Amino acid sequence: MYGGEDVTIIYSLDIDSMDTTLHEHYRTPEGDRIGYLVACDGDVYFSQDYYNEEAEEYGIIIYKLNTSNDNVEKVLSFANDDVRYFVKNGVLYYDIKSVLHAYDINAGTDTEIINRGEISYFILLDDQILCQSTSGIYLYSYDGTLTDTLYTSEVTGDRMSFTIDDSNNIYFSGYSPEEYERSWPHTGSATNPTGGKIFKLSEGNTELFYSFPTNTIIDSIQAFNSSSGTVLYVEASVEGYNFNYFLYEEDGNIVCYTVPYVDIP
Repeated sequence: MYGGEDVTIIYSLDIDSMDTTLHEHYRTPEGDRIGYLVACDGDVYFSQDYYNEEAEEYGIIIYKLNTSNDNVEKVLSFANDDVRYFVKNGVLYYDIKSVLHAYDINAGTDTEIINRGEISYFILLDDQILCQSTSGIYLYSYDGTLTDTLYTSEVTGDRMSFTIDDSNNIYFSGYSPEEYERSWPHTGSATNPTGGKIFKLSEGNTELFYSFPTNTIIDSIQAFNSSSGTVLYVEASVEGYNFNYFLYEEDGNIVCYTVPYVDIP
């Protein structure tokens, strides 16, 4: 979240109890902002942008935040500001220019795993890697071997978000085929946006899970498991303004709860 003095602050809240009380863990120096954040292996990894004046290029630095004591340490840096990453068993997996790499944090070694030139997003499972591309959703082994094709369609668009719950249901954002054909340049990034949808892929079947109003663009989705079932946390933008939502099922219906705006001190 952005603070009033041009800083970014990392907060936590209790999803299981739906308690929206914010607990502060880290505050960036003034003028710095966090580009991407993910929780892995009990820690929080986040990136901050930087600009190299000599090389005239932007990049990111990845840090690890220990939420028990709020200690922060540097992990890795890239001369590229468009990187997604996750951490599993001490290895940082990241995609850069549609190629998936594995960086061993302790050994400091980097290995190229998947180089098919099509990765838009990925999730680490127990023994496989779930990858989304512009053409569908696929499963790979950790050595980069394609093991299964789960979904093939241009509906997913490009650089859209997806997530998975504890029941192995996959939720991904996208557009209907009609909306996709009307968008330009066929990536879901239309000049006149038609509105994002969330689809659910379960046991090989795909269905529309939730549809936002026509002026809503989905930025990211994340599945959490609460005492009442799966909760989707959605970050979206409406006409240039950012909003956060909780989606969950209640009495057979999908409830969309808008997270109240918090004026950060």
